[in-house]
Amino acid sequence: MDIIDIKNKTFIKRSGIIGRGPGELLLPFSINISAIERNSVEVYDVYTNKLFLYNIDSIINEQHYKPTIIFNGTNGKKFKYFQIIRTDSFIIGTGLFPKGRYLIRNVENRSLRFKYDYPDDNTDNTMYSNENKAMIYQGKLLLKPDKKYFAYVMDDCAGIEICMIIGNDIKKVKEIYYYFPKYKVTDISSDLSNAAVTLRNNIFGFIDACVTNEFIYTLYSGRSINEFKNDLFKGNTIYVDRKSTRLNSSHTDISRMPSSA
Repeated sequence: MDIIDIKNKTFIKRSGIIGRGPGELLLPFSINISAIERNSVEVYDVYTNKLFLYNIDSIINEQHYKPTIIFNGTNGKKFKYFQIIRTDSFIIGTGLFPKGRYLIRNVENRSLRFKYDYPDDNTDNTMYSNENKAMIYQGKLLLKPDKKYFAYVMDDCAGIEICMIIGNDIKKVKEIYYYFPKYKVTDISSDLSNAAVTLRNNIFGFIDACVTNEFIYTLYSGRSINEFKNDLFKGNTIYVDRKSTRLNSSHTDISRMPSSA
């Protein structure tokens, strides 16, 4: 993780060590500015199934800084998450769940609830498990700074879902699918029940995103493996959504990789 002074366009410091030791990361899958802790970011590592808190001031000032573990997914009932966001009262995640799209875990009593299903994308649902759909409909889970809404922005297709946080529950208020992904299960008879892959002619969607209290910013690919191969996860179209009404686009001069890749 690199810390950049945006105003002066200067590199300040790099943090994060690859490994299996305390505070080390192997496969960081999501990063969000913390809506709870000041000047901090939260990083979820898929391999260790842990959510780490990095304080920016401490990274800059301490020589051997180690992040704090704020959620350990190996404790209690275990699930394999892809993305995690944290509010004052619960943790919301997406991942390889037996049912539902979002998993809500109450911080105090550790109760679990599954919410909402994956979209009806005209596939034969008898062939695909919930884990299959989870593999295909991956993306970024982003909490607005005011903690009133979160957005889920998908990269294997052009889809966005927006949910309102109401007390200890969530309510889906908007979903936008410009097109669905093209995919298949690699081996239905395999023990790997989540083994689903996109087809080579699948058009990839929003490969990066960030949110403010007013806007959702997305970097759009619009590319397929067949046509672009190694340049698949690049894009030069930035879409901006305000209050879930419509997307406005702008273009950069060059194709860019996702900023958080």
